Amino acid sequence: MKRTKYYPGLAALGALAIGISACGDQPSAPTNETVLLSVVPDGGAADVDPGATITLTFDHAMRMDMYVALHEADASGPFGPMVSGTWSWTDDRTQLTFVPDMPFASATSHTIHIGGGMRDANGNMVNLERNGHGMGGEWVTQQMMQGCTMQVCGAMMGTGWQHSNGSFGMSFTFMTRPATALLEVIPAGGETGVDPNAPITLTFDHVMHMDMYVAFHEGADVSGPEVDGAWAWSGDRTQLTFTPASPLNPQTQYTVHIGGGMKDANGHIVNLGHHGQTMGGQWVSEQMMNDRMNHLGNMMGQDDMMGEGWRHANGTYGMIFTFTTA
Repeated sequence: MKRTKYYPGLAALGALAIGISACGDQPSAPTNETVLLSVVPDGGAADVDPGATITLTFDHAMRMDMYVALHEADASGPFGPMVSGTWSWTDDRTQLTFVPDMPFASATSHTIHIGGGMRDANGNMVNLERNGHGMGGEWVTQQMMQGCTMQVCGAMMGTGWQHSNGSFGMSFTFMTRPATALLEVIPAGGETGVDPNAPITLTFDHVMHMDMYVAFHEGADVSGPEVDGAWAWSGDRTQLTFTPASPLNPQTQYTVHIGGGMKDANGHIVNLGHHGQTMGGQWVSEQMMNDRMNHLGNMMGQDDMMGEGWRHANGTYGMIFTFTTA
């Protein structure tokens, strides 16, 4: 399976000044040509999971060339920045999948842009229009491309992108659903002079699942021992509170660890990154978890803090917030 990495900004590899006519549909295509069968999510889709992948399916084997991009923002105006991630073909080259490096931004329009010059393995141009409009596709006009910055769209006006009808391919715009966010952590990461008798509170903006992938450690990271105490949800399950069994030690660092797989009551992964880093949060790297295992002497075998509820889509094991008591 061939994998190609795309990063925002790499599209700025030069532009071609191309005059095109107004976009119009092509005549009916031969039945034996390659067509675009499906786009997931399709154009107009709403409430798309920010953790979803993008798939394009064709009815014949395709060339390995990939004239495709995924942008934030809709297609009614200039394309927004490209989303960083990996495009890859199935072995039979009939399905192309995009896996983002990070979950998509929540409550945000995203646009899949498929070049009008995409070709199958025999060198034939792919028919986008036969099914494209029925799946919410829209032709990408010259006006859209002119309104796009050179940095974003500089390389998207060449042969692989231009369609014989004068367009620059087809776009499919979808909207991601609002994600449940971690609103507040008290004490915040980096805070000092914290009252040793104060409880620890985590506040979310939606009702949460009853599962609690959280831990409270003595020390500056996840390697320290867990503090004895009790976690409890508020009645509406939007706030989680830890009450230690005894007052915390004075002038000591403590770390709150929130799993990257925490879910709300609807089963959606919580967005830790939206506010987390501004509250002093740090992503928990695999190296941190390996250090934890080494500290434990590997006596636990597979660490229970490396399972599904702890693992984040960005490859981390959630987020930590470290503070120091008075």
